Amino acid sequence: MNQVAEMQPANNYQVIEAVKSDFMAVAIDKGIAWEKEFKFAMQLLQKNSFLDNTAWGNTESLKNAIVNVSAIGISLNPALKHAYLVPRQKAVCLDISYMGLLHLACMSGSIMWGQAKVVREKDSYTSLGIDKSPEHKYSPFGDRGAIVGVYCTVKTRDGDYLTEEMSIEAVHDIRGRSSAFKNGSGPWKTDPEQMIRKTVVKRASSYWPKVDRLNAAVDMLNTENGEGIDFDNDIPAGKSGNWRKGNNPDALPSALRNQFMLIKEAFDMGDLQVVCEKFDEFAVIEESEAVRKCFASDERSAFTKFRKGGEYAKTVNVVRTEYLQGEEYDKFHAALN
Repeated sequence: MNQVAEMQPANNYQVIEAVKSDFMAVAIDKGIAWEKEFKFAMQLLQKNSFLDNTAWGNTESLKNAIVNVSAIGISLNPALKHAYLVPRQKAVCLDISYMGLLHLACMSGSIMWGQAKVVREKDSYTSLGIDKSPEHKYSPFGDRGAIVGVYCTVKTRDGDYLTEEMSIEAVHDIRGRSSAFKNGSGPWKTDPEQMIRKTVVKRASSYWPKVDRLNAAVDMLNTENGEGIDFDNDIPAGKSGNWRKGNNPDALPSALRNQFMLIKEAFDMGDLQVVCEKFDEFAVIEESEAVRKCFASDERSAFTKFRKGGEYAKTVNVVRTEYLQGEEYDKFHAALN
């Protein structure tokens, strides 16, 4: 018994240290360095006792949040204001700001630059169409009135402009589908303007060139963090407003499509242990994510909760496999970009 007790982590420092190898294995951006992110994470925990206590009460969520930093390629550097560790529903989540989402879009080549701004009652705002920047004039000082809308303008790699606009009523409709808002806490309560901007950035991103890092970030925020933002109207009977259909598995290369069918069969039989084991076999994060995105959002949430809830008995010494080789691998990654 004493030997077992000595093997347990004594504090959150050791909990984070234990995921170093996983962090390094899924690294997608060489600029996201383990040593720096470890220090940033510890700083956040030390400055927020509630976050620190939440992390200690749910160490698996802390581990997953730290690994997500590397898998998505977003820094916890507080000076950048791109991403944070936040306590939410007795778990630690990696939260990404609207600035972080725009940063991911720029760094991964989807857009050249972008901005998101709120429009208030006393502002002068003229929409010039989706392919142009709007005319937005306002005084940065004094009372500008209540927020009436929000917009996001980006410049694409081809030099074109794309603008997405939302009224505050449309934003509140999206907010009403968020489990975090329904629970009476979270960023919609503490940082409403930031969430308003994030909402329009998410919707705008659906029209930008697709990139895996940005898609993974938005998917994580919607399904794992409880933001529950959905812009699909095709919601089957019995599904909630947070439901989103998965990608078409027929678009996958044959090797990945076969893996999807095996995992889907296990899921339909209710064997979430096998589902998690199969996902652990992927040696390449992009391949794993491509298969994962072929599941509907409620299905992804089911096996994510199973894994994070401690019910999953993680396979020991799993053989990690790269399913695509040679030319097939090159074509797959070219399609992602």
